[in-house]
Amino acid sequence: MNIKLALLSFIVGFVLVNGLKFMFVSFGYKKLLTNNGKNGTPNTNFYKTAFKPTIIFQPFYYVFVWLICSYIYISKHGSANMYSDSLKTGILWVVLTILMEMVIWVIANHKMKLSWKEMYIYTQPWILLNYYAVFVSPLILSLMF
Repeated sequence: MNIKLALLSFIVGFVLVNGLKFMFVSFGYKKLLTNNGKNGTPNTNFYKTAFKPTIIFQPFYYVFVWLICSYIYISKHGSANMYSDSLKTGILWVVLTILMEMVIWVIANHKMKLSWKEMYIYTQPWILLNYYAVFVSPLILSLMF
């Protein structure tokens, strides 16, 4: 396992996925404000309301982004035992994703902050599908190489 390449691929994938998530929530927030005719300071409830419709689309762009990152990682990293390396990479990526998303979306104090229940209970089964996509994407591509 090439840890530097795995971490670089993770950082690229994580920034892309959470950038897309932030972008979709921001668009939903702006649409919600225009529909309700409110112009003013951001309201936390509006952000949470804008977050809810985006949840069902997250697994799709998680799969897309993480398959691209897995392709970059696997194509640059030649190994005799690619499946074992991909399994380790998938475990590393999913653990880092869970920890980083917990810090960014639950612990950090900002306008889009979610509670533990909103992040991990109310988003079921979508959040599990997101994490599953992160885990299996290197495994899927390892079978193709």
